[in-house]
Amino acid sequence: MSTNLEIEAKALLTKVDYDKLITHFGSENIYKQVNYYIDSNKRDIVSKKCGLRIRTIGDENELTLKIPSGDGKLEINQQISNKSLNSFISDNVFPDGEVKDYITANLGIDSTTLKCLGELVTYRFDIKKENCQISIDKSQYHSITDYEIECEADSMDKAISELKEFLNKFKIEYKKSPKSKLRRFLDTL
Repeated sequence: MSTNLEIEAKALLTKVDYDKLITHFGSENIYKQVNYYIDSNKRDIVSKKCGLRIRTIGDENELTLKIPSGDGKLEINQQISNKSLNSFISDNVFPDGEVKDYITANLGIDSTTLKCLGELVTYRFDIKKENCQISIDKSQYHSITDYEIECEADSMDKAISELKEFLNKFKIEYKKSPKSKLRRFLDTL
């Protein structure tokens, strides 16, 4: 298990802006990640202002619980096997470990009520800068494709400033994302 504080500024992109950035940087380093979003039928996780997902990149699967914390989200991360992933998706057997223990003890949610709500596929390109990391995303879910850019830094002010500066270099207007990927996904259910 690992924990970290994620502080991100996010902006929506048009397809034209996304294409402009990918054309500039090239597409050879784009990688695919699949997010399997998890909650109960009553949306117990979201009602606590949290998010829960399994993210798959290649052969790696990471179960992540995101909990509000100041300007960001405290992430509790746990690696899980392909067997655990498949068991959860097909049979709703929630993986044992620190995330399950936290959900039960601190959120008061019975893990047997949790299920996979569906998947969101993101094609991501990362740019590592001195003070932050910028990620350019194309996401697909429920016949929808959208585009977003994120900047992760050690403070929200820095993340917003770096993101605005980056977009300005490409003459792209900063349009703050009003909703997270999870919220956009849930809105289509």
